[in-house]
Amino acid sequence: MKRAGLAALVASVPVLLLGVVWQSNRYSILSIRARSIETEEKRVFDENEKLVGSISVYSSKERINDLAPGLGMIKASPERRVHIVPAGSAQNSPRADAISTANRSALAAAAAGASAAALPQQRNGPAAPSSAPAQSTDGAGSGGAE
Repeated sequence: MKRAGLAALVASVPVLLLGVVWQSNRYSILSIRARSIETEEKRVFDENEKLVGSISVYSSKERINDLAPGLGMIKASPERRVHIVPAGSAQNSPRADAISTANRSALAAAAAGASAAALPQQRNGPAAPSSAPAQSTDGAGSGGAE
């Protein structure tokens, strides 16, 4: 019985050594993969940092002002600007009333100065001729007896 136990112990030593070799090989492979992943992560972070820097350069006002004329873009005049005020208590403020009045008068002046041919087509079809009254496209107007 002692011999059988001793034989099993002697036979298990090479198995244990093979297990240690297999485990160290596996550890080496995993550490190489971890280093390559860390290197890739650093590369991606560096690239991201460069892209964020590029975004701030390309979105600067000076860069936009330089590129806009080449693309046929011009700064909107104050008469063409529309200020949007969210619904709520801001509408009751004096500033909101002044903005609304200014926008209404600017839009009315723009509409009065535009010719019928220059107006975009309405939802229900082409723009009405200049001799006929324009009809409302929202259905709220009384475009005549219906």
